[in-house]
Amino acid sequence: MNFEDTQPFPHVVWDDFWDDETLGEILAEWPADDDERWENMATKNVIKSTVFEREKCGPDTQGFYEFLEDRDWIRSLEKLSDLHGLVLGYAGLHYIKPGGYMKMHSDFNWHPQLNLMRTLNVNIYLNKDWEPEHKGELELWNADMTECVQKIPPLYNRTVIMKCSETAFHGHPDPQYGYRKSFAAYYFSPGKPENVHGTIYRKRGTKNA
Repeated sequence: MNFEDTQPFPHVVWDDFWDDETLGEILAEWPADDDERWENMATKNVIKSTVFEREKCGPDTQGFYEFLEDRDWIRSLEKLSDLHGLVLGYAGLHYIKPGGYMKMHSDFNWHPQLNLMRTLNVNIYLNKDWEPEHKGELELWNADMTECVQKIPPLYNRTVIMKCSETAFHGHPDPQYGYRKSFAAYYFSPGKPENVHGTIYRKRGTKNA
């Protein structure tokens, strides 16, 4: 199926795209739970930890950042998504421990330093021991938030690429029972949205909620 034709908004799921050595190097440098490099967030909408400063990561993880900026890789994303002028704006480690969650949302849409609009997310999952009972599936909902159209388990070496928009609602909204690790990369394109905004959280409707 064409990227643009997927429901409920443009996305693709790739399994086993990355070589195991590359992902293993990232996991080998993964900070301990109590490492001071983690930025911990705990609100009614999100409980997670992140490391988004490249210089705080290990050398192999920093090398992965560099690959995600490589023009050949970016050209492949542009061809897939039909977006142009993509620039890597933010990237880093995401860590959600038992009890954590990310409520349903559409993403912030503007990079104030680059003066570019957010257009594409790349999420690479690193969960070798993920089991269905851990929960934590990535949920993709329709534009009026009445139906969950896709549930994507965060399996090891699974990559989810999705186009950002005002109605690209996604998240893993229920407290999970396992440890959910991922590497996230956010890409930006020329242009400016009509309404610059931060992350917009939405409540789920009643159908399939």
